[in-house]
Amino acid sequence: IENKDKILNFIDTSMETNNLLICCYDGKTIAPYIISLYLIKYADIPKSEIKKIIQSKNTEITMEFETRLFDL
Repeated sequence: IENKDKILNFIDTSMETNNLLICCYDGKTIAPYIISLYLIKYADIPKSEIKKIIQSKNTEITMEFETRLFDL
C-alpha cells in the first residue's frame, strides 16, 4: 500500500516502451489488486465493473480484498 503510487506510475510510464508482466505468487491476490488499482486510476471504468473484467480473465480470482483499499 505504501508504494502503490510508485508502482502505478512505473506501470503507466513503462507500458508504452516495455512489455510488462504483473504477477504474484498465486496470480490471485496482489497482481489482480494492482491491475484493479491501475484501472481505477488511469481508465475510465467504473469500480463496479473492474471485478467483472478481472474475473473474466480468470474465474479463480476471488477479489475479496477490502474495498476500502481502492480508496487509498
